[in-house]
Amino acid sequence: MKSTKKYIKIRYSSVFLFSIILSLCNCTYHNVAIDDEKDKFKGVTFTKSFYKKLNNKDFNSINKLVSDTLLNMIGDTGIQKLTSYINFKLGKLIEQNEIKVTTKRIEDTNISIFYLVKVKVKYEKGIIDEVLGLKQLNNDEIKIISYNAYSDLLVKN
Repeated sequence: MKSTKKYIKIRYSSVFLFSIILSLCNCTYHNVAIDDEKDKFKGVTFTKSFYKKLNNKDFNSINKLVSDTLLNMIGDTGIQKLTSYINFKLGKLIEQNEIKVTTKRIEDTNISIFYLVKVKVKYEKGIIDEVLGLKQLNNDEIKIISYNAYSDLLVKN
């Protein structure tokens, strides 16, 4: 009887130890940085470059800045159609006033940086809020993963 209890204790102890070792081996550790100044600077620089190309209507260069996933969803002329509609409603782009960038960098086996860029954009007929979602993987180029424009001016006749 004693040997059975001893066997059960040893068995449970080894299973417990094995499960701890297994769980430690499966853990991944991430370094996360929020709003790193270098990342924010890269986001602002990218955004200014984007709006310069947008103002010059250089849609071939803009499409190179758009992620493949977004291009598959909106097509090669998606950004052009959106900006043409905005220009139809609000006139020519004058300038982007405020650029606010929020970033999140995740480092593990890969490096991923996500940017949320809020921009106040001045057009001939008013100012609207535009939001860019950006992503950078493993120090490759920054890519646009979303582009949105928000204003009542876009829905008024």
